[in-house]
Amino acid sequence: MGLTLNLLEAYGIPYVCKYPNNGLFGKLIMGFPPGGMEVFVPETMLEDAQNLLVAEICEGEDEDV
Repeated sequence: MGLTLNLLEAYGIPYVCKYPNNGLFGKLIMGFPPGGMEVFVPETMLEDAQNLLVAEICEGEDEDV
């Protein structure tokens, strides 16, 4: 989940995290939210966030691009 949040931050997409089922307490104790985490972005940036998170990672430079 850290990579997801870092990507959103790097591309200037604001987000808010919600920890259902007392996940924040579990995150503090165990280092990760056992109930999962929900990430919310502004509706106007939702499509950008979705495209960013499903994009393939290319290592190095590719001359064909």
